[in-house]
Amino acid sequence: MSQTVSVSLTGAVVVQEAAQQAGRPITLTAAGGGEHCWLTKADLDALYALTEDAGRTMTLELAPGDTRQVMWRRDQQPISARPVLEVTDPDDGTLYVLAALRLMEV
Repeated sequence: MSQTVSVSLTGAVVVQEAAQQAGRPITLTAAGGGEHCWLTKADLDALYALTEDAGRTMTLELAPGDTRQVMWRRDQQPISARPVLEVTDPDDGTLYVLAALRLMEV
C-alpha cells in the first residue's frame, strides 16, 4: 500500500492511496549480521558493472518456483560492501564482505 498526501490550491488536504503494483523494495542481506557473505574484488566489480546498465531487469529466485523480476534501487546505494581486511592496494583477489544488495520488484 502506498499513500501520498498533498495540499490543493484551495488548501484542502488530498490523500491518495493505492495498492503498490510494482516498486516494492527488496534488500538482500547475509544472515548473522552480514559477516557470512565474502566475495573477491573481481566479483564485486562485476556486480557494480551490472548496476551501471540503465533499465536492466533481472530474475531473482528466492526459492524454487518463487521468482521475481527486479532491478537495482538507485534511490540508495545498490550495493554495500567493505573489505575483510584493509589493504593499501587491493587486487582482484582481495576479499570483501557483501553487506547488502538493494533491489526493487518491477
